[in-house]
Amino acid sequence: MDLSFLPATFPDTAKVWIYQASRALTPDENQLLTTKAKAFASGWTAHKMALQADAAVVNNLLLLLIVDENQASVSGCSIDSSVHFVKEMGSELGIDFFNRLNVAYLQQGQVHIAHFQTLVEQIKSGAMDASEIRIFNNLVGNVAELKSKWLVPVGESWIARSL
Repeated sequence: MDLSFLPATFPDTAKVWIYQASRALTPDENQLLTTKAKAFASGWTAHKMALQADAAVVNNLLLLLIVDENQASVSGCSIDSSVHFVKEMGSELGIDFFNRLNVAYLQQGQVHIAHFQTLVEQIKSGAMDASEIRIFNNLVGNVAELKSKWLVPVGESWIARSL
C-alpha cells in the first residue's frame, strides 16, 4: 500500500482517524474534499493551541486526519470539531462517512466497497476468494498501525468472526 500521503515528519505515534465514504468520490469531489480537509487540518486547534495536523483523501474513498501530538494534544473539543467537519463534508457531498457496515477492500489491485453482510455472503458462497482480498482496517489509531495493520487479509480482520 502506497503511504506517500503521510507527512514524512510525523512520528509513528501520530494519531490517525479514518473516515470511509459510502461511495467512491468523483475527481471533482476528491479535489474539493482534499482542499477543505487540508484547510481544516491547518487550522485545527485544541484549547486554542494549533495542532500539527494534516489530511489526505486516499483511493477516492478514505479521508484521513493525522495529528502529531508532540506539539499539542488533541482534546475532546478538537475531536468534536473534526467530527463536525466530516459531517458537514458528508452533507455537502451527499456521502455518509459514518456507516461502519460498509467495508473497503482491495482485490486484484482495485479498491472496492461493499456492505459487510454482502461481502461475508460472497466469501462464504465462494463467489469471492478470501485469499485474494485485503480489508482496510479503519480502526487503526496511529501512524505505526496505519503502516502495519491498515490493509490486512480477511482472516486477520474483524470480518473473520463472521465467516
